[in-house]
Order: sequence, then structure tokens, then C-alpha cells
Amino acid sequence: MKIVVASVFTLLLATGPVLAQSKDATTQSKPSEESVRRLLEVMQAKNLVEAAAEQVGHAVIVKLPLAMKTSMSDMQERMRQMIPKIQQLAKETAEQLNSQTPPAQKKNAG
Repeated sequence: MKIVVASVFTLLLATGPVLAQSKDATTQSKPSEESVRRLLEVMQAKNLVEAAAEQVGHAVIVKLPLAMKTSMSDMQERMRQMIPKIQQLAKETAEQLNSQTPPAQKKNAG
């Protein structure tokens, strides 16, 4: 918390002339109350966004291994169901191809 407060004051001192609303040269070195309020609102919003992003990132890191394990298990089960069908189709296709006389053999036979 001390670091945040120190950062705010450092930032205010560094950006004071830029944030000041007055055109008077003597008051430009001091930030206006409105500019300080805006700066704090922006910093608060930024911190809220960062905190939310950190929580989302942490949740993904925690849940990703379980999601991967579940999806891998599901995919293995689907493959177990599909492999016999694929083997049967491959066998049928091979039988069909073997039962047909290739064009090259027809020319040699005649």
C-alpha cells in the first residue's frame, strides 16, 4: 500500500504541470483536484482490470490440466469405438480392390 501511495505522489509530481487545468504559470506546478481525481479513478480501474485478469489466468492454470485429461479420455474412448469401424472399412475396400481386375492386367491378358 505504501508503494502505491508513493507511486501516486511521484506520478502526480511528475505530471502535475501536464494535468493542471489552470493557464496561470504559478499554479501549473500543482495538479488540480479534478486531475488528481481522474488519475486515481484511472489507476483504480487499471488495478481492477489487472486483478480480474490475474484471477482468470489463475483459474485457467488450475483448470487446464483437468480439462486436458478429460478431453484426452473422451478422445481415447471415441477412438476405441471408431477403430473397429475403420478396420472394417479398410478390409472391405481392400476386398473390392482385389476383386476388380486392374486396367494394366486387362491389357496384358488380351
